[in-house]
Amino acid sequence: MSGVPAAPEPPPPAPSAPSAPPPQRHDGHGESGSRPPRRRKRTRSGHGKRKKGGRKK
Repeated sequence: MSGVPAAPEPPPPAPSAPSAPPPQRHDGHGESGSRPPRRRKRTRSGHGKRKKGGRKK
């Protein structure tokens, strides 16, 4: 220790987290990320068979 102060611990990268939050979270509507929530599950996309409502027998 010849006049050289001990190097203190470097501060954590704080300005990185609040500045650029992960794109997956905080989408604005539910925690669905990039895929939309569970909706539009009536017919197999493109297979115009029948909408939800069960059998009409």
